[in-house]
Amino acid sequence: MAPRYCLAAALVAVALLLLGQFFAVWGLPLSASCIGSRCEQDARQLRVWVNGKPVRADPTRIVLDEHQQIVIAYGTEAQVPDRIPASFDFAAAGV
Repeated sequence: MAPRYCLAAALVAVALLLLGQFFAVWGLPLSASCIGSRCEQDARQLRVWVNGKPVRADPTRIVLDEHQQIVIAYGTEAQVPDRIPASFDFAAAGV
């Protein structure tokens, strides 16, 4: 099973924050083709969605915004989650 990373960010500052900067704080490399030491190879791909929509551009350039749903999946097509969330009820979760 491919490793899964969960990202939840509640932004309180007005400053522009990019997904790549967030990962740099964690010390986990992120690029257009790699997350950590996992790089695209053969059928294993890095896929990214924001609010349920696929992102084809470099994920490090994604501007983080309040209450975004960001999914980063690495692996084969069969390992991609069946349902990519487009929204989350943050109010119900108390956020």
